[in-house]
Amino acid sequence: MKYILLVYSLFFIHYSLFVVFPVNAQELPLVGKDIITREKQLPKDTGPRFITGEIIVKFKDKQAPEDIRKDVEKREERATNFFGRAQNLSENVFLQIKGEETPEEKLQEIKVVEQKTGTINVEKLFKESKLQKRQQAILDTIRVVKTTSKISTSEVEKLYDQLDNVEYARPNYLRETLEIPNDTYYNALWGMTKIDMPRAWDITKGSNNIVVAVVDTGIGYTHEDLAGKVTDGWDYYYNDNNPYDFQGHGTHVAGTIGAVTNNSKGVSGINWNIQLWALKVFPDTTGGAPDDAISNAVIDAAASGAKIINLSLGGEPGCDSYWQDIINTARGYGATIIVAAGNENQDASNVSPASCQGVITVGATGPNDQRSSYSNYGSVVDIAAPGGEVVNNTCPQNPVTCILSTWTQNQYALDAGTSMAAPHVAGVAALLLAKNPNLTPDQIESIIKSSGDTITTDKAIGGKRLNAYKALLALTPPTATPTPVPTNTPTPTLTPTPQPTATPTPLPTATPTPIPPTPTPVPGDVDGDGQTTILDFNIWRCEFLEDGMCAEPPSNKTADLNKDNFVDIIDFNIWRDEFAK
Repeated sequence: MKYILLVYSLFFIHYSLFVVFPVNAQELPLVGKDIITREKQLPKDTGPRFITGEIIVKFKDKQAPEDIRKDVEKREERATNFFGRAQNLSENVFLQIKGEETPEEKLQEIKVVEQKTGTINVEKLFKESKLQKRQQAILDTIRVVKTTSKISTSEVEKLYDQLDNVEYARPNYLRETLEIPNDTYYNALWGMTKIDMPRAWDITKGSNNIVVAVVDTGIGYTHEDLAGKVTDGWDYYYNDNNPYDFQGHGTHVAGTIGAVTNNSKGVSGINWNIQLWALKVFPDTTGGAPDDAISNAVIDAAASGAKIINLSLGGEPGCDSYWQDIINTARGYGATIIVAAGNENQDASNVSPASCQGVITVGATGPNDQRSSYSNYGSVVDIAAPGGEVVNNTCPQNPVTCILSTWTQNQYALDAGTSMAAPHVAGVAALLLAKNPNLTPDQIESIIKSSGDTITTDKAIGGKRLNAYKALLALTPPTATPTPVPTNTPTPTLTPTPQPTATPTPLPTATPTPIPPTPTPVPGDVDGDGQTTILDFNIWRCEFLEDGMCAEPPSNKTADLNKDNFVDIIDFNIWRDEFAK
């Protein structure tokens, strides 16, 4: 079996704090047994990291070095006869008028730069896809330039950036990891309860037609709680077909999105039904993921049909033209991209791809809905989700404040980070697509952001915390229970003549009938107009979600149809049953 595609969460591994459970941990209570505790210090910000002597260059259209060399060869061949020399001279005059250099001049400048920088290889960033032939014209001029490091990387970047045929040059940056079923450890999954998954599962448990790509350290696809979930993948770091996770971070992310659920063991995934693609972009042990590996994985995933891409990774500097090109291209294929905000306790505008436009950037909260102490913040953060909180640089077991999920070698681990928050959002986005596969990335982002629960935090992380149930309810009109409840109103006739559908009361339409002095109340009538209509549902939805979208908020809870002083799903059921008549 080939495993090629993984949602990649390598942005915050070295920030992670985790507890690893033994292989047979599902047979043990969560607290009070032999659970190995590993402590990690939260790293200090050391600035952007990159591969020494290696840069990424975007050349102008048809101006890559190999294109210019072909132009020069063509002109040299033409110069062997009079008419060819005349054509070359005419081109030179035309280029001079436009203020551009001749191909020979450009090639000479390239050779000078290559000699100064010790350039040893210039290769296309995007090779032929391992999964599917992709359209990549917009990115076809991007090259990875490798040098002997005879001068500093910043000097290499500067020399290439000054070339007339170059749009931009930048280092090849390294990104770091950001880290009611019967499953044994479900009670420790406080994040699932916080985002209201039990009620969300009553609406949908996901679909095996939806693919989530995990771009990360890989996935431990042999794990007992991920059996059958990883359907494809690729290792973009070592360029082979084995994206197995030896670090644990990607496996943890994958478990939150789609661990096998209701199997009497381990943990629960947000999606009971899902396909996970393992896209490995990190090395087997320690070290960052290079931008070229990550971007290849992202584009491959999007071009091959993954509608959700999870990026629990990132690093300084903030979003540049290169990363924005990658995001725009992936979105062009219809992919929704979920990104961890970062764990440096700084403004997320300083890191990428979290600060790129068109992504859903996720901050982290603890069990009390406060911003996690490490979580990045700022205006680029779109939504908060459970990421866990650490105590004395470790994840406590009693009470559990971190996120429990799958780990390598059939283990389970407690971990904390925005890497753990992002897959909660990716999982809910997949549930939305399971209900409506035609949703666009912009629609998914709007639903997730508007339906969250309002929280108050010390620094801005979106203003709302993810709520899966409310997000699914936003896909209205609801269709959870289409079977109509029998009406209490007697049927006036046994003839097959259809009853009027404009109003639920079978009144004659030819001659208006006066309303009796004491009308019988209509069960689903919220606005008091004697009818049960979609307007009544809109009032219920507004009061239930409390999203501030009411045009004229009523002074009291008029949607409390059963008069129990709460506007809840019971009131919705009353409205639905009456509306369906």
